[in-house]
Amino acid sequence: MDETTYNTWLIPKYARKTWQHKDEPIHCCVNSSRLSNVTIYGAVSNFMPLVFMVGTSTNKEEFKSFLIELKKKIHPLHLSRKPTLVLDHHSVHHAHAVRRHYDGFSTLFTPAYSSFLNSQETVWAALKVSLSQHFARLPYEVTTQLALIEEVEAVLKSFKASHSCKDFVNSVREDFEKLI
Repeated sequence: MDETTYNTWLIPKYARKTWQHKDEPIHCCVNSSRLSNVTIYGAVSNFMPLVFMVGTSTNKEEFKSFLIELKKKIHPLHLSRKPTLVLDHHSVHHAHAVRRHYDGFSTLFTPAYSSFLNSQETVWAALKVSLSQHFARLPYEVTTQLALIEEVEAVLKSFKASHSCKDFVNSVREDFEKLI
C-alpha cells in the first residue's frame, strides 16, 4: 500500500497533446484556481480488488483510517496468514498512533530509493495518467475541494472497473526479475 498526492494544478504537465477531429472544438479545461491537494491512499494485491480512499492530506489520522478500512476489506477473505503491507519510510508509516493498527498485517519496510519493490507505485503511474486525462477533458473548471474529491472518486471507480490487480502485481514481478 502507499499514498500519493494529486492536484489539478498539475494537469498542463501531463496533458500536452490531444487528438480531435479538425471540425470539432477541443474540450480542454485547465484550472486557474489552485485547490488544495487530494491524497489518495491505495493498496494492491493479487487476492483482492484495488482499495482506494481519498483524503485531504497525508497525516497519521487519515492513514490510520485507511488501515482500518483496509482491515475491513481483508477480514472477510478469511486469510490463513496475515497479509504483508509493503511500506516506504514516510514518517506517517512510523508514527506510534499508526503502528498500533498494523496488528492485522505483517509489515515490510522497503529500503530507501526502492519504489520498484512496491506494486502500488505502478498503480499510481497508471492512475495519474487517468486522472490527468479526465480533468483535461472536463468542460468546466473544478472550483471547490468537494468537487475535486468527487471527480477523483469517479475516476477511481472507473479505474478499478477497468484494471486488474494481477496486471500491476505481475508488472512489478516482471520488472524485478529483469533486475535480478
